[in-house]
Amino acid sequence: MAYPLFRKLGKIVDNTTNKMCQKVTELTGLTLSYDSISPSIFSYFGIKDIQFKDENGKLVFGIKNTHIMYKIKPLLKGDYSNFVKGVSIDGIDIDVFSAIELAQRFSGQKDQKNAEFDINQIIAYVPPNVTVKNFNILYNKDSLFASLLVKEIKVLNSLHKDSISFDLNGNATVKNGTKINSSGKIEFNGTLNKTLDNSFVYIRFADFVFNDYKFNKMNFLASYNQNKCELRTIQNVIPVSLNAIYDISENNVDVRFESDNLKPLSIFSKNGNQENLSLLKNMNINLDAKLDYQINEKKLNYNSNGNIYLPETLIPGSAVVSYDLSGNDKKINVNSFNVDGPNCSTNANLSFIFKTFQLNGLVDLQKYILPNGNLISTEVYFDPLDSGGFMIFSPQVFIGERALTALQARVMPQNDSFDFDFEVTDYSHVEQSSEGLIEIDGSYLLSSNYVQTSVSLNNIYVETILGIAKQFVDSQTAETIEKSLNSVSNFM
Repeated sequence: MAYPLFRKLGKIVDNTTNKMCQKVTELTGLTLSYDSISPSIFSYFGIKDIQFKDENGKLVFGIKNTHIMYKIKPLLKGDYSNFVKGVSIDGIDIDVFSAIELAQRFSGQKDQKNAEFDINQIIAYVPPNVTVKNFNILYNKDSLFASLLVKEIKVLNSLHKDSISFDLNGNATVKNGTKINSSGKIEFNGTLNKTLDNSFVYIRFADFVFNDYKFNKMNFLASYNQNKCELRTIQNVIPVSLNAIYDISENNVDVRFESDNLKPLSIFSKNGNQENLSLLKNMNINLDAKLDYQINEKKLNYNSNGNIYLPETLIPGSAVVSYDLSGNDKKINVNSFNVDGPNCSTNANLSFIFKTFQLNGLVDLQKYILPNGNLISTEVYFDPLDSGGFMIFSPQVFIGERALTALQARVMPQNDSFDFDFEVTDYSHVEQSSEGLIEIDGSYLLSSNYVQTSVSLNNIYVETILGIAKQFVDSQTAETIEKSLNSVSNFM
């Protein structure tokens, strides 16, 4: 009794397998072949070494082992749409170029209606229980190696064929010689509904390392409802909030990012020497940023405001930097920029036009105290030039006991370079001769990152140069310079 049933089952399995191979070729253009099939009565049939090849016979990817669990009655009756109970796949290796080719074959050139039909078809064809293990996507070219090893994927299709639930966990690795060594864990779990509305996926990144740096875990929720795709952070120990929405019907992207007393070291840590990271220990960031991008019109608008506490390990005496800015794809406005600390106080109001490289506004450096106690202060005005670029002007720059007068400069963009000129006037010896003048002009060549420049000094006394240098150095060096000033006072 069992032997005739086994023979009949074997023929049905062969016939079913051939139909499946034909269906794969019909849908993808790929040819499916396998090494062997081993049917087990009333249980499953196993397929070894499945290979998918393109029209030229090139191997796209292979599967080492596949078990298809079936229901005996539908199979014997030829009900091929309902006989599969589950599928277990183990061992897939595919390089990234083949994966892209495979994705293109499935996607093709389809409109929105066909895309919705495809989702219904996927849900209709997916068996109730699918497990995929050891799915490895590889990239290995020159010295760059990258892999995404999916340890396990579980897909559960509901009895009513109206949704698919899935779980995925894996490891990602990127290496580039001794320069880059990065890895981490990725988890996805969610539900895909037949109508797409209320579909969602939880995304978790954990144990990510980049060379000696380790990053804390991040959790996200991606969802779809009423033609809108949303991505947002959830349940993070890191005090940041990200919310991004893509409106498919309007073809518009909205992004908002917020942080509340964010400390950089809550995001990442470092193995080994902690000396450099300790500089950031007490740094604190509060900010609110919004971005809106209209894809069809290619219009971008954004605004942000916040404050950053810079501890004494980063800036002498510590300081609080606060800002408020807004802009679009053509222009950015720094409505306010302030630095407030015991050794530094400045504020700025600036605007910049990207296309013409025109800068406009004011920077008021009220004080910057040097390590030796001397103070620098100035006001710097920026004015746009009609032909593009901008001019810089400062009536006076006070440096300790010295001052430079009428500092002015221009920056002018060209097709393949930036031209610049600079001049500053010294009036410290006008009783002996006319004012001194330092002039610099040159170009920065974009193609070669090369700077060419010329410097001209007229009526500049050595005593002036040494006197300014004295304002920046420690007291002992300043005393040495002071002793030499009289002996060089007449040298020009």
